[in-house]
Amino acid sequence: MNNQIYVNWSRHHLKLTWFQNHRIDDFSKVTSVHGVCFYQGNVLLVHVDGRGFNFPGGHIEKGETSEEAFH
Repeated sequence: MNNQIYVNWSRHHLKLTWFQNHRIDDFSKVTSVHGVCFYQGNVLLVHVDGRGFNFPGGHIEKGETSEEAFH
């Protein structure tokens, strides 16, 4: 199974990697969080001015938890 993909994200070339059943114990290297929200068979997207539609989430600010960044 291929668990990596390369994407262009806001003109940045990124490698996304999926770790199935992987538990993160050290969150110090996590810089942003995003999630997929399902409701009554629909997927929630947010509109960001100048960028278009994205999944909810964002960069983690200093002193902020990953859960707070997601909200």
